[in-house]
Amino acid sequence: MCVTAAVAATAAVVGTGVSIASAQANAAQQRQALEMERKQLQDQREVARIQAAEAEAQRVSEYERNRASNLAYLAASGTRSESFLQGIEAAGEQALALDLANIRSGFLTQDIGAMRGIRVNRMTRQAVNISSSLQQIGAAANLFGTAAQIKKGMDD
Repeated sequence: MCVTAAVAATAAVVGTGVSIASAQANAAQQRQALEMERKQLQDQREVARIQAAEAEAQRVSEYERNRASNLAYLAASGTRSESFLQGIEAAGEQALALDLANIRSGFLTQDIGAMRGIRVNRMTRQAVNISSSLQQIGAAANLFGTAAQIKKGMDD
């Protein structure tokens, strides 16, 4: 009976060790996958920021090109129509302001989505850590329960 109890105790300890190691390995793998996802989300945020800055610069450049073209056209026409030029400039400035606002709004929408993804990723990592800890506690509790059953069997 003593040999059987020793074998059962050894099996319980080994099984508990395997359960704990498995929980730790699983949690580590999940954390690694979540870390990769977090980095991808941060990269997406950076790419979106750069694309928005490039779009803004391109739109400003286009505005300046159109303005220079209008000034050259008026100069070549030989007429002086400041009211016409003021109207064109005001409309161009308004269109530029709206375009820049749309570009920034699009970027902010993407950025907020990525930040939400990062926040969910962080909460998921915390849940993985908690789950892993609970699995390890459960395995240890199972070991104590098995040890109590072995002891009770030896006492009977």
